[in-house]
Amino acid sequence: MLENPDAITTLRNNVFFSTEGTVQCRKLKNYSQAGSYQLKAEGGNLLIDPLIVEFEKGAVRFAPETPVGRLGIRLINVSGVGRRTHKNGD
Repeated sequence: MLENPDAITTLRNNVFFSTEGTVQCRKLKNYSQAGSYQLKAEGGNLLIDPLIVEFEKGAVRFAPETPVGRLGIRLINVSGVGRRTHKNGD
C-alpha cells in the first residue's frame, strides 16, 4: 500500500510485489483518505515477484531467473545489519 503517491515526484525503475497480486495506492487530501487506485506498471516500474532467495542466511539474493535483473538492481548484503553487542556484553 502506497500512501499519497501523488507526493512522490519520481517513481521509476522500481519493483513492487504483493502476495495479493495488486499494489493499492491511497490518495490523501489534508491527511485524510480521498480515494484509492491500483498501481500500474509504468515508468519502468515492475509489478512482479522479484524471486528473493537466501534472505534467512543474511543476504538478499535474486534467483537466476528473476526479471528484476534488467533494472540493474544490485544485491544487498544485510549480514552486518542489526543489533550489535559490545565485547564486554553491554
